Amino acid sequence: MDHLIYLKNNKIEILAEALAIPVFKEIWTRDKTKAKEKASVDLSFIYYNCSLDSVYHNFPEEERERRVASDLSDFDWKPDKVVMEGLKKYRELHKSRGRKLLEDAEFAIDKIGRYYRVVDLTEKDRSGKPMYTAKDLLSNIKSVGELFKTVNVLKKEIDKEETSTGIIRGGGVQGPMEDPEDVIN
Repeated sequence: MDHLIYLKNNKIEILAEALAIPVFKEIWTRDKTKAKEKASVDLSFIYYNCSLDSVYHNFPEEERERRVASDLSDFDWKPDKVVMEGLKKYRELHKSRGRKLLEDAEFAIDKIGRYYRVVDLTEKDRSGKPMYTAKDLLSNIKSVGELFKTVNVLKKEIDKEETSTGIIRGGGVQGPMEDPEDVIN
């Protein structure tokens, strides 16, 4: 799958075609430095929030945005309105239906994880009976393990399908004249 923004040799790169999209063009052209350091940090924020290969991908979306921004603050940087618009646009364009489904499944897993953190096996209902039993909790954890495996299989299948069919942004298909090596460094 062609990514508009990607990491190559530990450097953020952007496909030339992405600069035809107004918000990405604005991020790129407003940086007047020759090496595009500011644009690279802006695009890094978008990449680390959106890429499934990102080290931040395992965090829930809201926490991911906060963590990436915090880590990029070493560059005396905070996401501005344009960068947040770029993030929104990238998410909108980059996801196939399968990716959207996968994200929904991962969101559900995160919610289940939060549930397990608050379960109190000593909590009683009005009649004095335990609200949660260890047996039920263990059974649910086993089911979550199966769900997790299923989601990982789904992820692998989506990756394989997108790679083999040339699906790109928003479910489009790579044309015969499109060159994934046509990048802006």
